[in-house]
Amino acid sequence: MSHIRLNVLAGAIALVALLASCAAAKPMRPSLPPETIFNERAGRGDLLLVTLRLEGADDLLVALETGGPFVVLDRSLESKLGKPLRTSKIYSPAGEAPAQFYPAPKLYLGNTQLQMGSKVMVADLTALSNDLNRRTGSNRRLMGLLAMDSLQNYCIQLDFTAHKMRFLDPDHVETRDPGAPFPLTISMDGVFVRENLLATQNAKTQIDTGCNFDGVLTPKLFERWTNSASGGRGETHFPNGVFGGNAYSNLQLNGDGKENLIGLTFLARHLVTFNFPKRTMYLKRTSVGPVTDKRGDPE
Repeated sequence: MSHIRLNVLAGAIALVALLASCAAAKPMRPSLPPETIFNERAGRGDLLLVTLRLEGADDLLVALETGGPFVVLDRSLESKLGKPLRTSKIYSPAGEAPAQFYPAPKLYLGNTQLQMGSKVMVADLTALSNDLNRRTGSNRRLMGLLAMDSLQNYCIQLDFTAHKMRFLDPDHVETRDPGAPFPLTISMDGVFVRENLLATQNAKTQIDTGCNFDGVLTPKLFERWTNSASGGRGETHFPNGVFGGNAYSNLQLNGDGKENLIGLTFLARHLVTFNFPKRTMYLKRTSVGPVTDKRGDPE
């Protein structure tokens, strides 16, 4: 089965991003963008897509990508980004490719300019768009990845029932009954929690909205998950899981990860609140099993 994991690209260029980024002082609290509708099949086999506006350009369809360290824009937008800053290389399973960095442009959600880092990377997203279209039976052009150098400035709630993304005051999240809190660790390597889907000890998990299935286990944990005879005390087994003390059924997990990872279809079983300024994720479970679309199909 074809899967999309944007963090493959993001992870391959994380080192380049680290070298290209500068340490910054704690930013001022940004203005909150408006509540935004996202695509109905987000978390049902599709990525979470929203429309942004680039100053001097048409609207851009972008994917929410907590697995990436910085914003990526499609190469077709280069002419609108001014003079390049530097050229480097990225390394991925597909091979070596050039990478171009530009000063961060002004990106808007509605009429609100998004707070971002100082640089963006430009890459050819054609192959990713085509793969996504084949997977979802759609015909769209993905023009960017909205990643952590922007997202980390906001408290973002993802409501997969109403298909809405809300920007909340990070100081007053608890008053909205967001669910169970999970402390986050955020670095150039990604966004992590100290939980995992096996309910085993000492195995952290990356939160990656660029993964369009439930998640990934390291080979060692995947073997334990699929072979109940070798599991440890308190662990759960294929095809079910436990996260934060809650049980989940019919998980779709790969076993090839360098890190454990939970993706968008697992997150879609919840009302999700990422309070990035306060380094906390909240999950309010709305479904034990996979969420279905209007046709009754999972993913």
